[in-house]
Amino acid sequence: MDSGITIVQSLQMLSAQADNPKLKKALEKICTFVESGQELHLAMQKFPDIFDALYTSLVEAGSASGQLDVILKKLSFYVEKSAKLKQQLRSAMTYPVGVIILTTLISAGMIYFVVPMFAANFKESGKPLPGLTQSVVDFSEFMKHYILHVVGLVVGMVIAFKKWKDTPKGHLMWDTSLLKMPVFGIIMKKISIARFASTMSTLTSSGISIIEALNICGRAAGNLAVTKAFNMIKDDVEKGKGLAKPMRKISELFPPMVTGMIEVGETSGKIDQMLAKIADVYEEEVDIAISTMLKLIEPVMFVLIGGIVGFIMIAMYLPIFDMASTQT
Repeated sequence: MDSGITIVQSLQMLSAQADNPKLKKALEKICTFVESGQELHLAMQKFPDIFDALYTSLVEAGSASGQLDVILKKLSFYVEKSAKLKQQLRSAMTYPVGVIILTTLISAGMIYFVVPMFAANFKESGKPLPGLTQSVVDFSEFMKHYILHVVGLVVGMVIAFKKWKDTPKGHLMWDTSLLKMPVFGIIMKKISIARFASTMSTLTSSGISIIEALNICGRAAGNLAVTKAFNMIKDDVEKGKGLAKPMRKISELFPPMVTGMIEVGETSGKIDQMLAKIADVYEEEVDIAISTMLKLIEPVMFVLIGGIVGFIMIAMYLPIFDMASTQT
């Protein structure tokens, strides 16, 4: 469009080169709607799973102001930053989950296959086992006989948890607890602030009102507790209280630096620029926090796995040590 190509021609070119079948089909339909005289943002709204409220609102603002090419550049930049934040969040969640799964598999393998081999040899000797060894052997026997029951119980608990989390109350409680976790919660808060600042900056600099921008931020938050906070802020903004003052009430989510910078932005009339600076600062902090967490998890993983394997092996070798000391 910046080169003088019309919207219809642009859409035709994009649909022709789209690799994703779903996106290709959507672009072809949007092109048809635009050719028939419908506005671009209205055509995009028919595909909410591809173009969200933020996207269509910015396209509408760009069309109304005659700066659609400029707005689309801003939107492109925002989408790239948003994708980076999502990838960082995924990285922060994937590694700990992977460690837990790996530790569980190693422990289960040793309990199910290694311990019974030792237990068979101990049984032949006919000697009583040390308490630690006996407890591990008993646990191994229990798992061998009741493994299906244990798996069924775990699956049932997962299903029950998912059903509870799908309820409005459960969803809010779970999202709130995520923000209160020792390390992961801090990263989640930083990501929420970075996403909020980046989204608000993009929207307000494109001519979207603060109230509508807060609406869109709430829907794009990805966390119900954060969405609830944005709704509370929006209610106060509608009463004429500004943006910084209601944000100060939610100090557990917005630290003083953020509210202070927003207050300066409101006073100077450069709130979009101030929000962009906040986004830059917190995106950098997210990078550092995730990098630090991953560095800390690696030694913890080795200690955890080594501790479990060491505990089982010590329990299995205790009878051997007892026999050796008795013979001596």
